[in-house]
Amino acid sequence: MGKITDEQKQILESFSCERLSHEQENKKLIKRFENVKGRSLVSYLKSLAWDEDFECKTAYYLIKSPDNEIALFFSLKCGALFDPLDEDLIKEKAERAQKWLQIVKNMHRGCRERELAIQFLENFRSA
Repeated sequence: MGKITDEQKQILESFSCERLSHEQENKKLIKRFENVKGRSLVSYLKSLAWDEDFECKTAYYLIKSPDNEIALFFSLKCGALFDPLDEDLIKEKAERAQKWLQIVKNMHRGCRERELAIQFLENFRSA
């Protein structure tokens, strides 16, 4: 495999990478962008990407040619790195897990505890 030539490097450096919602002009560019091999992805770019990028749900990037046309695009979504943890939800799930653990432990104690555990499980199942 050969080394990249100066000419190839110059061509690559003439392209730019830019966050989709960084420039208002990009809204116009994505409306004109077409690609027959990735129609569903292009459709997603045109309909949902701007809002997702602007709201920092997913980061979209455009690779632009020297003529300021979109050559390609890609997105990154890193989940918890961008979405803050909901501490109340985590506490609620931990409490629920503790309750389930206690129910399982109680099922092996006596008849009354077993009845209560089965009743609780049945109520949960039918809810």
